[in-house]
Amino acid sequence: MKWMMMWMMMPMMANAQLISGTNAFLPFGLLAYKKTGQQAESSAGLAAASAFQTNPMIGFHAGNQFMIKEMNHAGIACILPQKNGAMGFSGRYSGGGIFTGFSGSSSMGLRIHEQLGIGLSIELTGFKWTDYPTSLGIQAKGGMLYWVNQKTGLGFQVNQWFPLGRKKENFNQSMRELITGIGSAVSAELYLSMEIRKRTNEPAEVSGLVEWQAATSIGLLAAINTTSHSFMMGITKSTGKNKWGIFFNNHTQLGLSGSITMNHGFAK
Repeated sequence: MKWMMMWMMMPMMANAQLISGTNAFLPFGLLAYKKTGQQAESSAGLAAASAFQTNPMIGFHAGNQFMIKEMNHAGIACILPQKNGAMGFSGRYSGGGIFTGFSGSSSMGLRIHEQLGIGLSIELTGFKWTDYPTSLGIQAKGGMLYWVNQKTGLGFQVNQWFPLGRKKENFNQSMRELITGIGSAVSAELYLSMEIRKRTNEPAEVSGLVEWQAATSIGLLAAINTTSHSFMMGITKSTGKNKWGIFFNNHTQLGLSGSITMNHGFAK
């Protein structure tokens, strides 16, 4: 049953690869609207968030979706602060066997003033399904992050994907995604965030996250995604300059997914 459902979802998975960085199984996007405790992959996903990074960092994630060997995923990202912002680089891989998706990006976040940052990103994406030719595309991202106050950030980003070369079926269509998000550090221990994403010809996707700092080095996270009807829970552990995370996501029909993450901050 699970394999039948996955096969039916394959065209949607292909389209999901075109717009990268929208993985509902990890909370990177929802963690971008905070001034402290961001991860490298959060800043790479929301390009404007890197405008406020002052420490270089590198992060990676790896995991599996629905306990199916053909649905592995992994990624790496780094942030390099500059005088008035930061540069970011990231790469992602997913799939195995039936299909393979990959992407690589470079981004730049520019701090306009202490409350406003803007960001731009260019990304090469690719998707290969069984014996079909590899489908390539370019994704351009542009957005802003505005700090309403010291605790609350409001972000907006547009992702536009363009196909490269001649494609078949749905791969010859450009796709656009609009992202609006807000996050607030309610207290030193509690952080709340929400994102609304709207892709071309798809219903709006709403996600929410709660992060609670249970102890000095331990954080607990819970998130929900209305489109995939999935619920995520995770725990993070800080050890020196490293921050490790374990996340589990449960889909009502497809089952359990799991991921591990690591973020390393370098000294100035």
